[in-house]
Amino acid sequence: MLMYLDHEAKMKEIKKLNWIKHWAGGWSILTSTYLGEQYTRLLKETLGKALNLTLFISKKGFTVCSLEKEDHSRFGKEIAQRIIFDNNKAKEFSDELKLRTDNVLKLIKELEDKRIEKNDFFRFIKAMLDYGSPHRAVKIAVDFLPEETLKKHLPVLSKARVYAEPVYEQTERFMQRFALQICKEIGLAPELILAMTKDEFEIFLEENKLPNKDILEERFKAAAIFFESGNFNILKGKDAEELERQIEANINQKNVIKGTAAFSGKVKGKVRIILDPFKEHRFEKGDILVAGMTRPEFTPFMKKAGAIVTDAGGLLCHAAITAREMNIPCIVGTETATKALKDGDLVEVDAEKGIVRKLN
Repeated sequence: MLMYLDHEAKMKEIKKLNWIKHWAGGWSILTSTYLGEQYTRLLKETLGKALNLTLFISKKGFTVCSLEKEDHSRFGKEIAQRIIFDNNKAKEFSDELKLRTDNVLKLIKELEDKRIEKNDFFRFIKAMLDYGSPHRAVKIAVDFLPEETLKKHLPVLSKARVYAEPVYEQTERFMQRFALQICKEIGLAPELILAMTKDEFEIFLEENKLPNKDILEERFKAAAIFFESGNFNILKGKDAEELERQIEANINQKNVIKGTAAFSGKVKGKVRIILDPFKEHRFEKGDILVAGMTRPEFTPFMKKAGAIVTDAGGLLCHAAITAREMNIPCIVGTETATKALKDGDLVEVDAEKGIVRKLN
């Protein structure tokens, strides 16, 4: 449910919180509002524990999802405790994630060559949210397991996480296909359809009522969506950009950047920052790949990389899993790498200690 609150007061409140980047990529505002409700309300129903606070900052179809640090820690530790005290729990989470993955991909395949109807969309949303529950448990809890427990359960959790990877791309592709179908029927650009919130979109599906086009255009350029216990407040345009600047102003600008070592090693090289892997980039063998986070489409760069450094992610993010498969030094969850570093910077990546040092 949308909360109508004083934007200035809300910006001050959000700025004071300690945000950590959870994921980043080409997800829409529409998808993000479904995920926000799941993280902050629906997980309580499925896992008995939810994330209370979530922030999405979206600019022209690229979204960064951040979680409040203490809230994230509380959630992760509680789910991790279940794995520690129940020897079967890791396998239960993993098996459920695989089952939910199969369900989502099967439904998308079923709808691939047909017109998407309203009930098809709601079936898809249910399948996507059902998938999200075990996925959150597997992805977050692993970063809070003690070393011995992690060593025992990482193989099964990692295998499930890799199995579930295609859902990321396929779900947003489905949303884009539905938006394109609607665009052909009503003439509103797909990116503006995807700039609706879940509530607005469901009203459109039921009553054929659309939000103001100017508002959608401003949102698509920049929006910040703050979720708290299932309710949300959305800032657009300059308000959203100002909030992003205020949060980024807290970024560590020192010569040392810290994160979680996902695969060990030490290497020096030139930084290449890649946010959109579909654009043309100069990238030579041995360069240091720096990204918000990675997806399979980053693989050509990862194969050449001397090391991988990301803003977001934990031990079961795509970058961490792929780095272990390719034996590439990797540090994830730095929060600041894409902002604190510049293209061409000479750095040392110490993935023994989880530290990136500027050398020039």
